[in-house]
Amino acid sequence: MIPPGGRGAPVVNLPPAATFIITEDEMALDYMPFFVDDFFVSTASMTQAQVGAYTRLLCHCWSEGGLPNDAEACSRIAGGIPAEDWLVIRKRLSVFDEGTSEERLCHKKMEEVRTSVNTKYDKMVASAA
Repeated sequence: MIPPGGRGAPVVNLPPAATFIITEDEMALDYMPFFVDDFFVSTASMTQAQVGAYTRLLCHCWSEGGLPNDAEACSRIAGGIPAEDWLVIRKRLSVFDEGTSEERLCHKKMEEVRTSVNTKYDKMVASAA
């Protein structure tokens, strides 16, 4: 067996994985599901910089409920990206609440999952009360 780190690297004995208990306060949207196959498919033609920017934008979508429908604002959220990178990323985002003051961008599947998680969380909180 080749140890982690390659040949000649010391074998490291790691402690067993910790058991995580998520409290009610932590349940909200502190974490998001990550669909590996979907991510690979949607980023296969992107550069590394575009993947990084896209990941930051997805994280913002999850925690804030979407992105402003504004290229300049999204560029700042993504850490500063050139216009051509924004065009590549923008193709993967959908407009929600179009034509309203709440207009925002988000990834369609992420929005569906986020809404589902919020609904389950709200039901859990209501049943505990």
